[in-house]
Amino acid sequence: ITMACYQLCGLNAIWFYTNSIFKNAGISRENIPYVTLSTGGVEILASVVSGLTIERLGRRPLLIGGFGFMSIFFGLLTICLTLQTRASWIPYLSIVVILAVIASFCLGPDRKS
Repeated sequence: ITMACYQLCGLNAIWFYTNSIFKNAGISRENIPYVTLSTGGVEILASVVSGLTIERLGRRPLLIGGFGFMSIFFGLLTICLTLQTRASWIPYLSIVVILAVIASFCLGPDRKS
């Protein structure tokens, strides 16, 4: 079940659509690769935090918490993408939400073993 959740959690969609979401947020085409580097930085930071807390909290709370936060942030991302033309700041919020989804994944579900 864990591996099915891992594959069906939607993170592959994030990786596929990240560049178009960043473009719609107003980031220039030349700067998108640099902003995409922030996703790697978030992955590293979240993995370090997870590695330091996994022995104290255990795998189960990290796994459940990671999937739970991912669900919340995917809901927020859906709202942001739906309303992104309503206010100028909403596309930038979608970038923050994408980084939060990635961090949630790296905190729990990404921890393999």
